[in-house]
Amino acid sequence: MIKKPKNHFGKAKNNYCTQLGISRGSPEQVIDGWRYFGYEAGEGKTDIDMGREKGLLFLEKLSGTGFAQPNPNPMFPNPPGLLRLEPHSKGLRDRIWWGAGSNATAIWAAEQRMNLQSSTLKDDESDKPFHIQQAEQIRLYKEAWKKRAIKENQGYQ
Repeated sequence: MIKKPKNHFGKAKNNYCTQLGISRGSPEQVIDGWRYFGYEAGEGKTDIDMGREKGLLFLEKLSGTGFAQPNPNPMFPNPPGLLRLEPHSKGLRDRIWWGAGSNATAIWAAEQRMNLQSSTLKDDESDKPFHIQQAEQIRLYKEAWKKRAIKENQGYQ
């Protein structure tokens, strides 16, 4: 059994990043309700792994490249070829925010070129006061962002 991390209010915290793309009403009417929608980590993987995989797939789809086979009998005419995610917005990829409950997830978000959504849902990773841990998370994110940018030769923004 995987022990769920605690937030700063002493309660077990869900990994909200696994809910990307799920629209199912009230969050948890049943225990682990998201599993009923096919969101269950594969063999040897965690819910964090699954959330990140789904997040990367989503980012890939934002490129505007077609990926979906069109309906042969559509209500409205389709453009030729595979369909892309609609509505399409050039530059949307650079406006995606990722919620990070842990320092490791904040670093991962920076490495993927996503903006950081930090909040009170931060894991208690050091028993230091919340504001100290959140500041540390933001510092680690900025360091990872800078390393990624230098590696990509884009410079630091």
